[in-house]
Amino acid sequence: MHEYTHNNHFQFGYNGHWNNSRLKHSDVLNVKFGKIGRPVLSFRDECYNAARLIKKQADSLQLPVDVLFSGGKDSEVVVRSFFEQEIPVRVNILRFENKLNHHDIKDAFATCKKLGITPVVHEIAIMDFLENEYKQYAEKSKTFHATLFAITWLLESIEGFPVMGGFADIGNEHYEKYIYTDTTGRIRFKPVPTDIVGTKWQYVLFEQNDLVFRKFLTNTNRPGVSHFFAYTPELLVSYHNDKCCEEFLRNPDWEVLLNPNKFKIMEKHFPNLQQQHKLHGYEHIDLARMEAVVRDRLYQQYKMYECTATYDVKKLSELL
Repeated sequence: MHEYTHNNHFQFGYNGHWNNSRLKHSDVLNVKFGKIGRPVLSFRDECYNAARLIKKQADSLQLPVDVLFSGGKDSEVVVRSFFEQEIPVRVNILRFENKLNHHDIKDAFATCKKLGITPVVHEIAIMDFLENEYKQYAEKSKTFHATLFAITWLLESIEGFPVMGGFADIGNEHYEKYIYTDTTGRIRFKPVPTDIVGTKWQYVLFEQNDLVFRKFLTNTNRPGVSHFFAYTPELLVSYHNDKCCEEFLRNPDWEVLLNPNKFKIMEKHFPNLQQQHKLHGYEHIDLARMEAVVRDRLYQQYKMYECTATYDVKKLSELL
């Protein structure tokens, strides 16, 4: 198996086993993280360290580092973790035919211009793809969410060592009662009563969203990094140790929930991030209709993967 995180410290599996496959919906998804091996640095320094380790891993395979860049804050932090250390990378942008996602990726192009990077642009005929070509990508990634298929197409198109940002959210024991998946496959939040106080904070991983690209790499026997922000246990702990995260856990603001808090941490360590408004790129496509069509065709086949796994945040202290 390829090294998908440093020393493969992050693993998932079913029914108490690791790196196995789900056979039925009742199989229990488990996750685990490795122990840290040194004092934890700041979030920025741990991002820098992860970038250096990834470059070393890619060099050992004689592959260039290929960062998938949506223009969002997560992926900009990944790009800058390499760029600010003068580590050479290729920056890859996914563009829909007829500029259907230009409103989304314009931030990616603006960042590349600001940094003096010439991106590699991969254009996809998105409407034809979602009508006719998506099934092979659904099978390789075990998901029925249409918004994810084009990204798996991009992963497959990249010839080097692909690197992606992102990882799980943090929520308390009330978290799952107030989330839902909308018709586009995006995770949404319901209003949370202000008098609810949570005490048991957990990392929450959605199998149909958070593990899709790792599964795709595994199932296609491709090296790469699908979770940059969990590449080392030290990076994961540095996020949790940051004062912004500590303040949120002490006084959670349910109006902003978790992603804006994550972005506060990113902005603190990587100032002047380009993106101001979070988008998903499909705003100019009738994705509700498209998603409904795809779900009708695929839901019965892949619904058993619509599960979550949680990991107690307190256990991070055990990594110390």
